[in-house]
Amino acid sequence: MKYFDVHAHLDFKDYDKDRDEVIKECARREVGVINNGVNPESNRKVLAISDRKVIFPALGIYPLEALKMSDEDIKKEIEFIAKAKPVAIGEVGMDFYYCKDKDEQKLQRRNLGWFLELAERLNVPIEIHSRGAEVETIELLSSYNAKVIMHCYSGPRDNLPDYYFSIPVAILNNSRFRKLVKKVSIDRLLTETDSPYLNPDKTRNVPWNVVKTIEKIAELKKMDPEEVRVKILNNTVKLFKIQ
Repeated sequence: MKYFDVHAHLDFKDYDKDRDEVIKECARREVGVINNGVNPESNRKVLAISDRKVIFPALGIYPLEALKMSDEDIKKEIEFIAKAKPVAIGEVGMDFYYCKDKDEQKLQRRNLGWFLELAERLNVPIEIHSRGAEVETIELLSSYNAKVIMHCYSGPRDNLPDYYFSIPVAILNNSRFRKLVKKVSIDRLLTETDSPYLNPDKTRNVPWNVVKTIEKIAELKKMDPEEVRVKILNNTVKLFKIQ
């Protein structure tokens, strides 16, 4: 692989008509994909389309999806994930943008703690969603030793923890991501698309759009695009332990 999209959702229905063609195009363009599950059904589909050569599985429960599940069902899914041996835990985290209920926010904190414990147990990175809850999420993360990837992080940029930050192609029209890239060391940057979402032109996103992200990072960092590509590829391979 020459590139990596570390956060995509190729299992979503948006790809039902041409998923095989999209995956073949990823292979042709040498773009590896870390495909993130969001609930039990999604996790099984993620595993079904993973070949661990181009498409790699990350398994988790999206914070708002976890609120729909019983504690027992969440714990059962955590053990399913543990046995599946994904390359990462994700997509998990906290979302206070859509969830304003204080009791449900407390449940999100507890659920994220369970997934952080799982990431530590499996010794794999964890991909964190933190919309509207960036400060609270970082506070919780500080109590664990998991290898953290902040997905689409748009929170405060002062005193950022030593985490990895995955940068979407939305950087092309989002000043917050551009400011984040200027702040974070190249050694801590990764690329993502959140496909099928976050395409600046409003069409369905695709993993090979990470090339545009790399070009923009190179521009902002005043670095050669090939140097950025190689550095981010090395960051990814090392973090996810990909051969």
